[in-house]
Amino acid sequence: MTKFSIGVISGIDNDTVVLVIDNDVIHLNSLLIASGDEILPGGFGLSEMLLRWDDWLTRLRTLVDSLGKEASIRNACTIQSFSDVTWLPPVQRPRKMVCVGTNYAGHASEVSSDPLKSPYAFIKSASNTLRGCGAAIELLDIAQMNDWEIELAVVIGRPARKVEESQALDYVAGYTILNDVSARDWVASSPKFLGIDWVVGKSIDGYAPLGPTFTPAEFVPDPQDLDLQLTVNNQIMQQGNTRQMLFSIPQLIAHLSKFMTLEPGDIIATGTPEGTGFGQRPMVFLKDQDVVRCTVTGLGTLENRFVRKS
Repeated sequence: MTKFSIGVISGIDNDTVVLVIDNDVIHLNSLLIASGDEILPGGFGLSEMLLRWDDWLTRLRTLVDSLGKEASIRNACTIQSFSDVTWLPPVQRPRKMVCVGTNYAGHASEVSSDPLKSPYAFIKSASNTLRGCGAAIELLDIAQMNDWEIELAVVIGRPARKVEESQALDYVAGYTILNDVSARDWVASSPKFLGIDWVVGKSIDGYAPLGPTFTPAEFVPDPQDLDLQLTVNNQIMQQGNTRQMLFSIPQLIAHLSKFMTLEPGDIIATGTPEGTGFGQRPMVFLKDQDVVRCTVTGLGTLENRFVRKS
């Protein structure tokens, strides 16, 4: 089976769903027309596909297989190369974005977190924070300690409630990359027991770059053995591997699904390795014109420039 990923680009028929094969960006509606299939209606994207993911995955496999047999169809449906398009977040309308805190021992140590007995989770707003690869992210004056966090993002493909660990990966549609940008200076001052203000510290507009594309789970043989690397202005700041997670992806899904129904299109951000700006000595935070690149094995590179407007 030819590997492909799914993305959303801007500028052609408004927001356009595409397939990415090698470095080719293939217009999905053009491919559907060439195959004599019904095209996607306006506003239909990956979030809608995930509601019937098993059916759509089968349909997409068939379409990709046809490209291998008919080079002329691939040429006709290829619109641009990967680097020439404007990417939007591949999952644009997740119902929930659940983030897991201190899920790598190194990061837990650098933020002085106590050892966890079970996963620690919080909700990050999705509707205002998601941005695509290549988007400029504005740093607001209300936050000065803006930090980076590369994370493997798990995308749910089937409703999951009280799932056993042994079956948990069956509920995963695929994976992408998230930069869980965090305003470290937003901490509740009183009363003390409230601690970090997770809502404003994690949910500032644009503070969840996602992408560049979504890779179906079948093309990620072992999500628990993926290298992660984050650079700021080409300087390596974070390096890790998903096998270093304190709680594995199946453990996270089993844990979360005890409390809430995980729905198709939901995103689970699985934690970040050590090397955040908060963990540097002296501490370092994002500044105007910094370029952050997040790379995960087999999923590509998510790149964004951070700007502070005068």
